[in-house]
Amino acid sequence: MTTELSGESVLFLRVTPGHVERAVTELRRHSHVKSAEAVMGTYDVAVTGAFRSTEELRKFQSEIEAKDFCEGSHPGFESWRSEEARDETVNGWTLIRAVDVDRAMQELQKVSSVQRIIGTTGEYNVIARIGAKDSNALQETVIRDIQTVHGVRRTETRPSLRKA
Repeated sequence: MTTELSGESVLFLRVTPGHVERAVTELRRHSHVKSAEAVMGTYDVAVTGAFRSTEELRKFQSEIEAKDFCEGSHPGFESWRSEEARDETVNGWTLIRAVDVDRAMQELQKVSSVQRIIGTTGEYNVIARIGAKDSNALQETVIRDIQTVHGVRRTETRPSLRKA
């Protein structure tokens, strides 16, 4: 089963300190890369590109992770288009920073797309496993249902990738 990608895909990279400029320069030379830019926050570089399939994106990700400047990567939302209809749901993990953890967890239990809620400590203090009928619905769940929960200050969603 082949999954095509349409539009742009985004990959976030952690880069060895002192090597961000070199990483950006080298990434910009790659034929699939539309842009590579330094960013602030958890990741050091954001890369956008046009990849025809999830397999091509994973190959690129593996190639970049093998570089000496790369300490890790995380795919952002890709534009998914399946060649054949699927009855499978799309799943992901949403990392949540909430000011009132107990109240946020109670409200998240009411969201039908939330499958599991875990309280934790650190930069994010709630983790929610979410599911939806497709990637657009998954994104809408985060924007409309999770980010609007009272006390939610920040979210980061990591969609689960299907095995090809």
